[in-house]
Amino acid sequence: MFKINGIIIVVCGSLALTLGQVVQGGTDDFESYALTGAWVPTPAGEGWHLGGFQNVAQNADQARIVDDGTGNQYLEIDNSTSPWVGFQGIDPTPMWEDNGPADSASAVTTSGFDFRGNAPALGSEFVTKFSRHPAGNLYYDNTWEFGIRVGSYGEMGSPFGPGGGPANGWDATGTGVYLKTYQGSGVNTVTDVPGFGEGVFIVPGVQGTPAGIIAEWYSVEIEEDNTTQQTRARMYLRSSSPGAEDGWTPWQDHQASIDYAGDSSQWAGFLGGNMDLDNFYSVPEPATMALMGLGAMTMLLRRRAA
Repeated sequence: MFKINGIIIVVCGSLALTLGQVVQGGTDDFESYALTGAWVPTPAGEGWHLGGFQNVAQNADQARIVDDGTGNQYLEIDNSTSPWVGFQGIDPTPMWEDNGPADSASAVTTSGFDFRGNAPALGSEFVTKFSRHPAGNLYYDNTWEFGIRVGSYGEMGSPFGPGGGPANGWDATGTGVYLKTYQGSGVNTVTDVPGFGEGVFIVPGVQGTPAGIIAEWYSVEIEEDNTTQQTRARMYLRSSSPGAEDGWTPWQDHQASIDYAGDSSQWAGFLGGNMDLDNFYSVPEPATMALMGLGAMTMLLRRRAA
């Protein structure tokens, strides 16, 4: 579905887009990009957009393409040392734009990415969130918002990941992972993603985190049912093989009036800490109708053969 690969954020440096970066499909795995420590994303249009470092002077090379040592590449974001005042940090709005078919043409729209949390910002909190929204409506009445939070950073409001609070030195007590869906007019539903919460630590280095925690890759999946107008999500270790129905949040209503036709499908995000990202996708899937059509064709062929 995406025709141009690109990336989330940049401050300085340049990198010319090449034909090798133009691909057909619904995923961005960063394999086609040159390794670089200061990366410029796709210009305006379909693909990744230029985001914003709000504290530009101290964030000159925080987005980079990295080789994992086996020939695979991923995006590393490092906002672990910049001072946080207000919303200083990495704040891409939007992250990418997709010129695709209307969601209503498909049974389900699936979105997702791979994620690894390496270190917190300022040693005390780790914040990342992603949302899908229509053009021109970056933070309000999104169809969904998916977030991972550790510590007591509350400037962006609830939900925020479990932490001890100022009285306890801002120590972490676990990992908050949530799905938030919007129904319009300021109404929303927030659900914890199963498998996380108090006592579960996935980002090393946050104050209060037990020794020995290592950063591991997780896969995030979000499904939007375009018939019932509901969304669900899950996150699990990328090295695991969950069952088809394992680990999902319950289905919850989302904004039914947004169809994302044409160029109105965008992602926004807020990224605070050091993290790696890989394998982004957002793909309408007419899976149910395709299976029904295949079944009908099979029946027809059998009748003709008889």
